[in-house]
Amino acid sequence: MTESTAPIERESMEVDVVIVGAGPAGLSAACRLMQLSKQHELNLSVVVLEKAAAVGDHILSGAVIEPTALRLSIKKPCYNSYPQTGGYCI
Repeated sequence: MTESTAPIERESMEVDVVIVGAGPAGLSAACRLMQLSKQHELNLSVVVLEKAAAVGDHILSGAVIEPTALRLSIKKPCYNSYPQTGGYCI
């Protein structure tokens, strides 16, 4: 590192599982992991990363599947902890 280059400070968080993509497979995997976590009384943290501004923005146009039920099943946005991500907590 040169003297003129300042180190970059990055935000991080520790999780047990990271799922890339909030498409049908990613959301199904996250939901199933959380179900199994509850069933086996584990405190498992699962994060779903999505490049779109909201879950399903790239695939849920209404032409492929009706997005209402999926959006209703995602309980709460995680804006309090990570406002810049726009992520969702399942």
